Amino acid sequence: MKRALVVVYSHVEFYPPTLNAIEVLSDKYDEVIVLHRDTKESKYDFANNVIVFKSGEFIKINETQSKSYWWKLNSFLTFCKSFFRLIKIFKPDLILIYDPIPLLSYKLIKIFKNVKSKVWYHNHDLLTKNNVNRFSISWFAMLNEKSYINNVDVFSLPSLLRMRYFNLKNISLLPNYPSLKLISQIKEIKNSKKTSDKLKIIYQGVISEGHGIEEIIIAASHIQEIEFSIVGIYDNNYLVKINKLINTYNVSSRVKIHPFFDNYKSLLKFTTEHDVGIGLYMNNNEMNKTMGTASNKIFEYIACGLVVLLNDTPFYRDLFKSNDCVFFTDINQNSINKSLELILLNKGNLNSCSDGSFEKDFYFEKQFIPILDSLNDSI
Repeated sequence: MKRALVVVYSHVEFYPPTLNAIEVLSDKYDEVIVLHRDTKESKYDFANNVIVFKSGEFIKINETQSKSYWWKLNSFLTFCKSFFRLIKIFKPDLILIYDPIPLLSYKLIKIFKNVKSKVWYHNHDLLTKNNVNRFSISWFAMLNEKSYINNVDVFSLPSLLRMRYFNLKNISLLPNYPSLKLISQIKEIKNSKKTSDKLKIIYQGVISEGHGIEEIIIAASHIQEIEFSIVGIYDNNYLVKINKLINTYNVSSRVKIHPFFDNYKSLLKFTTEHDVGIGLYMNNNEMNKTMGTASNKIFEYIACGLVVLLNDTPFYRDLFKSNDCVFFTDINQNSINKSLELILLNKGNLNSCSDGSFEKDFYFEKQFIPILDSLNDSI
């Protein structure tokens, strides 16, 4: 029996690209085993040959941040034990590891067990010295990643802009594109979408500073046609700040904050009800500076037929040079207002946005399957 083991330290449903990978693997392998920590109520409907294991007791992801160092260490060691046990029981042909902490766990397992599986390591979130605390689990994982990636069979990145952080010649590109499997479902919803004089805007992701949320709220006070949906996980302090802003500008009837969608397909369905997707990254940290094709929400907007508002960077200009439905901003209030006014002015001509480019260029299987096939040939 051919088996694949997919390992994620957070909850797998927080990572749509990982869900896409599991969907493909379930077609290619007899069994797909998934390991993640128990940090979210599971809602995703996996194929019958996908077996999900959860490490540790249930705790919400935002509550883990305030836990003690010793609690975090114990959680990591519990995860290592679960990882070890699944390798021993299922003897997977392929192990697909996401991000530095599970990679550190795998290195420790290799000290005690001879693992014959092929290993594919994908770096989804970039860890640097500036965004981890010294001597934390993430810090040790970051240091290990730099040296240990030479020991895996495949190393992939979601954006080539991140290559400079890794001293390795053979790096595969695996952008965070949506899956072709969802196209037919999206098209059915999209084709039944009702026309409106409103400009329905959506932001989905982590609700925090640096994503243009405040600027869109202010823009809504100037452009009466704007309706703005804010969807995702939020910090309570920031939520207080933007609610105050909404009330100050008297746009509460047109700006709504929605909790994180537990189901990925439900999120995409909700996204199709909008006209514009916000994909702005205003914080100048290393993760955002190298975002490129690592931002899954940008390509989910495209797949759902939305106009997309992006940072005006040479990378995005080149990537979307043939796509008339991508608009750019210099990320200041005046520039954002002008971009939204231009989109509103051209709204009638943008109804067929993104229909072709998703299926032609921006779909997950285009990059994932060739890498997987080459690995399978060597198993």
